[in-house]
Order: sequence, then structure tokens, then C-alpha cells
Amino acid sequence: MNGINVIPSNIKFECENFKGIRDLDNFNVVKTLIYEGKSELTILKMIKDFKFDEIYVSTAYLNFPKSYFEILKDLNVKIFVSDPETNKFKNYGMFCGTVTELYKYSTLFTAKKLPDAEIYEFRKDGFTMHGKGIWAFSKTVCLTTIGSSNLNRRSFERDSELNALLITKNLDEIEILRKEVKFMIKNSKRRTIFELKRRRYNVFVILLFFLLNPFL
Repeated sequence: MNGINVIPSNIKFECENFKGIRDLDNFNVVKTLIYEGKSELTILKMIKDFKFDEIYVSTAYLNFPKSYFEILKDLNVKIFVSDPETNKFKNYGMFCGTVTELYKYSTLFTAKKLPDAEIYEFRKDGFTMHGKGIWAFSKTVCLTTIGSSNLNRRSFERDSELNALLITKNLDEIEILRKEVKFMIKNSKRRTIFELKRRRYNVFVILLFFLLNPFL
């Protein structure tokens, strides 16, 4: 990486600078920025503006804020979440089991909000799904996020998060990032809206989902 900017507020400035670039593939850039979780909305807008060919989002705690839905509904995005049958929360009593059920319903809620998105549930023996991040690929450029944010409403509105945004044309780095995505695809099963609707959802859990939504 050629440079690093450790001032969180500068990410807005940097993203604004990219707006004048008509062809991202001809943009000679390797950039790493440290940012707070609140800046992810700006990053999603940038991904939309540049019309990346492939977009992937991973979170074990799926609960997008409304502003994310407004952007993602116009994108062909693949979303990775934890398979509720292998979610380790189920092993720690009734309360944690309810947490698993909340995020299970959130997957259905998201699928309804984003009918064009592809939903994948990660499931691999010996693994606990905790992957989180954004990967966006064009022909020669990759954008990815790394950090503590779960890309959900709680991270966006409440928690203090610290993350890094990497924009690179380095082929070795891009290959590493593609391997991350391939690993998730290999160990995930795509779920259609019809499959998700056929699951059982407790009415109490659904009510809790809407009551506790700002905290999920």
C-alpha cells in the first residue's frame, strides 16, 4: 500500500475526489483510509456511483439501516449471513437462542426489502460465521472494507467502530480478496425468498425484532 490516511473525517473528502473520475478502471490508485462506521453510507454511495461489476456484503448480524436499503435496492449485491442452524448463539440458553431467531427473521426481512439481492447462508463444520465487510470489484479495481463494523443499524447509529477502506489495482491484493469471496461462496448455500418464507417464525420474535431493531 502506497499511503495511509488515519484521519477518519478525511474519508468524505477522499470519496468526493473520486467523483470527477469517469472511468475507475483507468484510475491509478492504491489508497487505504481509516474511517468510522458512520462513513459506510458514503462508501456504498461510491460503489453505486462507479457501478462496480461485483458487490458482496458479509455480516453475521444482519440488520441494515434504512439508508443502506435505499442504496442496495439498486445494486446487484450478494449478501452473506450466518446459517441459523449452525449459529453458536443457540448453544447458550434461551436468551441467546432468541438472538439467533431475531437474525433469522432479519434475513427474511432483508430478502423482502431487497428482492434482487442474492442471500447466502454460511455453513462450514468447525467454523463460526463472524465475517463482515464489503467487497466490490470492477475489471481492474477492488474496493474492500476491513474492521469492527457489522454493517448493521447498531454499528451505524450506536457503536463506536474503527475500520479501513482499501481501494487497490494491485493484482496480488485483488486475488487475495477474491479468494476470500470464493471461500464464502464455496461454504454457503443460496436461499431464495420462497425458502426463507417457508421457515417457522415465532410471532413473539417478530415483535421483538421491530421493538429492538435500533439495538440489533
